[in-house]
Amino acid sequence: MTASHNYESRKYTSRFKLKDQNVDTTILNTIILGKLNKFSAVTYSDIKEFLEQILDSGQTDFLKSFMLLVFEKAASEKNFCPLYARLLGELSRNYKILLEEMAILYEKYCNIFKEIADESVKDYNEFIKLNDEKKYRLGYSLFISKLLPYEVVNEVVFLKVVNTIIENIDYLVKIPHKQNIIDEYADCLATILKAIPTEQSESIVIESVKTTLRLDKTLVKLIPYTVKNSENISLTAKSRFALLDILELFGKDFV
Repeated sequence: MTASHNYESRKYTSRFKLKDQNVDTTILNTIILGKLNKFSAVTYSDIKEFLEQILDSGQTDFLKSFMLLVFEKAASEKNFCPLYARLLGELSRNYKILLEEMAILYEKYCNIFKEIADESVKDYNEFIKLNDEKKYRLGYSLFISKLLPYEVVNEVVFLKVVNTIIENIDYLVKIPHKQNIIDEYADCLATILKAIPTEQSESIVIESVKTTLRLDKTLVKLIPYTVKNSENISLTAKSRFALLDILELFGKDFV
């Protein structure tokens, strides 16, 4: 018997039974953080089983911190993003309570695509926090794209992110010195939309998203930003080509 087989065959003896519902949530989150810090394809089954045992025990107080941790790790650890998406996708099939926490986090992360102005935030600490969260934009875009096939991202959430990015591009292109942020938005948009296969998919959510994109002509809004225009002073060639690639990917049926 190989060492890897022994590793995969080991089972946790759960310490989180219903009778132990007074387990400190902070301690539990610390344990989970330790597990996720070792998260990989090798440890995937082991860690998933560990989390299932906690959820089976009725311990749900940890969920808010746990989901925030997973979202931030997925958004900041590009190489493990698909694994985190798989983890939440598979867990949410049997533990629907996870979807409730996801809905809260989708709204939170959608806000990081909104450009923050000094005068729009009264509290300086809040302003610093909101700007710090911008570092998750591209990572979160990748996470959304990986979650979509597991159908734990619904059409409304997905399209809200897409439209928020397009609206910000539309707002910023005529403002000087916004080239870097527009380049970033174009990358994020390409990352999200490339999750949608152009061929027929078995996923109800994916097909619903494609239908909506087609009917409301969402991608038509990108056409003015694929051509050189002196009015769009912050639109770089890099952004124009990225947006053009999106239109070419989906073809005339979407525009």
